[in-house]
Amino acid sequence: MSAPATSVSPDARRLWLVARGPLLAAVVILLTAALIALFTTGEDGYLNPRSATPQGARAVVELLAERGVETVEVSGPEEAAGAAGPDTTLLVVVPDLLDADAARLLHNARGPEAPGRTV
Repeated sequence: MSAPATSVSPDARRLWLVARGPLLAAVVILLTAALIALFTTGEDGYLNPRSATPQGARAVVELLAERGVETVEVSGPEEAAGAAGPDTTLLVVVPDLLDADAARLLHNARGPEAPGRTV
């Protein structure tokens, strides 16, 4: 007489019972991340002109606007060079991130004799 055949492989019910806890945790984490991304403004950057935090620059932008000075936020050297005029003051928040070509582009954007400044 031989022993009856038994399966040691888990069936679908057993797999579901084992996997539902980690799956539920993963869903909760993904939903939390989605809600944080949805409700975060992204305006907390250093010297960000839209940020009202102590590291932001919104107060400076508003003070300049009260005095008739227009500010334009740009996010790259090409965009900054395109926005630069002969009497523009360009503020580079993190100059260490500029490579030599980008620095040269910004330096030459207004022309060699232009009265504008780069800060």
